[in-house]
Amino acid sequence: MNTELYLDANATSPVLPAAIEAATAAMQACYGNPSSSHACGLRAKALLDATRASARRVLGAPKGRVMFTSGATEGIQTAVLSALCAVRERRERGEACGDLLLVGATEHKAVPESLAHWNRLLGTGLELRMLPVGGDGRHRLDVLRELAPRAAFVCTMAANNETGVVSDLDGIARVLEETGSQALWMVDCVQALGKLPLALDRTRIDYAPFSGHKLYAPKGIGML
Repeated sequence: MNTELYLDANATSPVLPAAIEAATAAMQACYGNPSSSHACGLRAKALLDATRASARRVLGAPKGRVMFTSGATEGIQTAVLSALCAVRERRERGEACGDLLLVGATEHKAVPESLAHWNRLLGTGLELRMLPVGGDGRHRLDVLRELAPRAAFVCTMAANNETGVVSDLDGIARVLEETGSQALWMVDCVQALGKLPLALDRTRIDYAPFSGHKLYAPKGIGML
């Protein structure tokens, strides 16, 4: 008898039977538009609200805004677009907001590609700069301390999908605080949920994208 061992869950995970059952039940009974006032729409809205409340509890973000997306890529794109629009608005109000887009050197390529795309499209004219990592794979906090005063937006992973390195998010937050940086901060949490404790309300993280298919959920599901 042949036995297949699947060892690539960091790339994508199999869907749990409970997730399949929940998704099937939702599609069968809660297929209405949650904005509609009829019974089917109200059931869909109730399920959506309950799911959002559950996500807030899991993320430790009872006050945060939870947006459902199609996955990590859309979450990253949405966060980057939001951040760069916010930077542009700060400039228009005459506020100092920095001139650098700092991105970890070992980030998923979706992050720097999204930054370059929206920076060009919105005409924000920010400089994309890689934040190097040390021999241990963690972000160089000494370099961050040097560049943080110039940063408009900082992007770092919580945990690396290829190396397994867990970022020093507390150290990054401390550097941003001590340097008085006004930078917005996105943390790619795709590999963190279910593996690392998260209490987003206790951090200064502005954006945290997640992807369902890394968590034994169906593909095409995510949140920000």
